[in-house]
Amino acid sequence: MARSTSVRSIRPSSNEEDERQMKQPSIPRGSYWLLVFVPAFVYYCNLIAGTFLINRYIILSDVAILQDDSPALLHLSSEQNDARGVNEKRLRHGIELLWDTSHSNENNTSKLHGLVWRHSEELGRGYLLISDKSVNNRIWRWEEGGGPITIGRTLYMERSGCRSNKTVCEDAAHNDEPIGSAGMAVEVGGKLDDAGDAKLVICELGEHRIVRLENDGARTPLATHHMSSSRKLESPIDLIYTPFGDLLFIEQQNVKNDKNCGSKKSVNSKIWRIPEAARIRPITASESRQAHFIEGAPNKLDLLYSKVPSAGGLAMSSDLESVFVTSKMSSGIFVYRIPINSLDNDIVEDQEESESVSRRRLTVIEEDEDELDEADFDELDLEDLEEELYLMGESNDDELLLEDYMDEENIEDSESINEYIRKIDLEVVGLEKQVVMESTKPDEIISDNGSEANTDEFVDIDDLIDGALDHIELENFFFFANSSLGCSHIGGISVDSRSNVWVAAGSCGLLVLSDDGKLIGQVPIPGEEVMALSFGSNGFLYLTSDTKLMRIKTLSNPFVIPDMIVRRSS
Repeated sequence: MARSTSVRSIRPSSNEEDERQMKQPSIPRGSYWLLVFVPAFVYYCNLIAGTFLINRYIILSDVAILQDDSPALLHLSSEQNDARGVNEKRLRHGIELLWDTSHSNENNTSKLHGLVWRHSEELGRGYLLISDKSVNNRIWRWEEGGGPITIGRTLYMERSGCRSNKTVCEDAAHNDEPIGSAGMAVEVGGKLDDAGDAKLVICELGEHRIVRLENDGARTPLATHHMSSSRKLESPIDLIYTPFGDLLFIEQQNVKNDKNCGSKKSVNSKIWRIPEAARIRPITASESRQAHFIEGAPNKLDLLYSKVPSAGGLAMSSDLESVFVTSKMSSGIFVYRIPINSLDNDIVEDQEESESVSRRRLTVIEEDEDELDEADFDELDLEDLEEELYLMGESNDDELLLEDYMDEENIEDSESINEYIRKIDLEVVGLEKQVVMESTKPDEIISDNGSEANTDEFVDIDDLIDGALDHIELENFFFFANSSLGCSHIGGISVDSRSNVWVAAGSCGLLVLSDDGKLIGQVPIPGEEVMALSFGSNGFLYLTSDTKLMRIKTLSNPFVIPDMIVRRSS
């Protein structure tokens, strides 16, 4: 007979369990708050001291060259090396490398260009946008989190500069032409998007235009063509808004120096203005696709100045009366200060002494854009335009009947009477340029060297029309120049709240100018060609080279362009 066996589980006695628990460390119940407080206190101390141990980046440069009388611009180290030059100072917070595209998994073709800081009402903080003008054709986003952990880089937009035709984009990329986006700006004076943020405006190099991003993803074209012809913009590279909602931008044009094979090209630059661009009607997503194929300028375009060679960047002065423009020539780097306040004045002639009167600015906040609002009607503007149109028609011996424009049916079909005014304004500009073209004979077109130009070549009528400020020579706008530093390039420019001017100066790194144009500081970055810069609201100045995103902590706050548009509720 088989014998059954029983297995008993061996358990420790209650005495053994008590002894084991006594040996384990225990935390009093009233002390659990220390688990949260101690790490938070350590982080706070590090935050105050400015010495984070979590986000530590490679330092590309920790040296600044500062003049003796320069204001406090950067955070200096308390330990200075006596072996350094008299004006060389060690920085407590040097140039930090945030992103090196050459180490990314993507193909190493990036050419980082434009920077813009954009505030988000939803997040309660801002973030940085970085454009890539290369075949990557993207805009990236760099963001600091709300705590000690950096969110870092994320993709913000695909096909940021070329999207209408895949073949066209690929052909341009094959020819080593930039097809991505260049300069960016945050709109001033326009309607906010659904999140309560100002809309983004982008220079699209591949599409040769400037667009505004709308709530539904549509891209409203603000500038596409020259005013008088079907010739598209060549390379819009940088842009800024004025306090009155005007948009200023730089267009670069490559011009052959001669007809010899292999001749180099020089770069001409034009500074254009779109008056009251913030008031341009947005298009819908369904219209956005068709907008790629429009012919002719969709909005009025004023040429301001065409005498700045190889212009690289634009910035509004802190007094709001001028714009700074950077330029690179063989003789060195230059910064010009061009006054624009006179462009916003109307001259009153029916008085004993003419005087300048501030230009009226009016934006109507419409509750329903689909309905015609009589409050959106500026009668004085319309009368001026109609009179100008009538006089232009008379000078051209054309039978222009204002009744054709005043027909009520035409007005009702318009989106608004502002749109109706804009159409008349464009008609006036077209007639002005027609007069210039008809009065300019082929044998009167003279090249720069004094000889007759080849009339078989295409001549853009915009090249025959002077800008509003072209009667003033370039040297009258002189603000800063330097040839001794040997800077390879000069690009973006920005102004801080104390009126100091910060310049991206290629191989010279970062330059800082006083409000009277004196060089007061330099931060060299060996091996890098600094192309663009932008202040963030988090205490950093961000910079780019072709392949690197960098930043430096400063003592300066960004200068924010105010919204000075007069609004009248409907």
